[in-house]
Amino acid sequence: MSTAPTISADQGRAGAHPAPPAWRSVCLAAIVTTLFLAAPAKGASQPRPASQISVALEYQVPASASGCADVNAFREAVQHQLGYDPFRAQADRRVTVRVSRSDTGYDGRIQWTDARGRNVGERRLSTRRQGCTEIINNVAFAVAVQIQLLAAVAPAPVAPPREPAPPEPPAGGAVASASPTGNAETAPPAEVTPSPTVTAPEPPVTPEPPAPPPEARATMPPTPQRAEDSSTLRLSLGLGPSLALALAPRPTATGRLFIDGRISSLSVELSLDGILPVERQETGGAGFSFRRFDAEGAVCGHARMFAACVTAGLAYLRASGSGVDAPLSPNGFGAQTGGRVAISQEFGGRYFVTARAEGLVVLSRWSVTLNEVSVWSTPRLGALIGVDVGARLF
Repeated sequence: MSTAPTISADQGRAGAHPAPPAWRSVCLAAIVTTLFLAAPAKGASQPRPASQISVALEYQVPASASGCADVNAFREAVQHQLGYDPFRAQADRRVTVRVSRSDTGYDGRIQWTDARGRNVGERRLSTRRQGCTEIINNVAFAVAVQIQLLAAVAPAPVAPPREPAPPEPPAGGAVASASPTGNAETAPPAEVTPSPTVTAPEPPVTPEPPAPPPEARATMPPTPQRAEDSSTLRLSLGLGPSLALALAPRPTATGRLFIDGRISSLSVELSLDGILPVERQETGGAGFSFRRFDAEGAVCGHARMFAACVTAGLAYLRASGSGVDAPLSPNGFGAQTGGRVAISQEFGGRYFVTARAEGLVVLSRWSVTLNEVSVWSTPRLGALIGVDVGARLF
């Protein structure tokens, strides 16, 4: 007498320890350059006078950008950083500031030209913020830092030459003339005339011609990234096919849908997987079809385009008998854990493609029996190899 297929459980237990998260520090190297104008060291006779650099400004923002500062507000932002207004229409140097929208936020471009119109420096900045305030503040800070660098390498102003002091009159020396008759007591007082004093003029001081200022090609320091940029939550959604090995009676294709949340170099992923139905025929005409669905979570650490993850999941197993006297569809649940390695490539700052390989350890093993005979059991180890495509929601 034939009986229906059954799934019997031989459950095991295993533990998994999540990998420690990795953190990335944000370097604020540009702040060091603002210390160029610090006070002179002790013992200096007189501090060198600071030069004030003048540049011409060309400021462009898109008409469709809302909340972007106009040219007057931008000038005030730079003046607040420097303590004076550096912008003059007739200046030799020129700085061109252009702000434009991007797919994820705003882009800023700073271009410096000399008196001949030659390009002597360029800087590009970007932000993922939808508002225009952050990119304007970053661009104003970068322009102010570059003007300070130009002032630091400019020659000190030359003091005008000293003029020779005028000759001082004699203290009171006088010459008395002798009277032609009589003695000195009865002679009328002689006319007093100032004694001529001859003063040799000092040689004129010829100032040395100032050395021509070196052409400034200093590279602008990177704008310090704000702390919220690296700690902002980024949410992604994607899907992809996989090849399942040792998770069904024979290798088969699977499909999965996932959602991923990432902060800095740490991410958490939730996914749903399902394999295509697999059929297996035994001798005597009896057989069964097998289906499997998985819900899985993963914690991943990221370094550039690479990622390593620890995974854990719950599987739903279902077998349907065929060619038996009493066909049934028993089902059961199983647990699994494992690890994953992946490599990703982004496109356009929003879309990405990921290749992954995952190894699984089955914690709860199950067997499929036909007519009281075990015909297949879930292996202890399995693997998934697949490719995902997705897009960042924000």
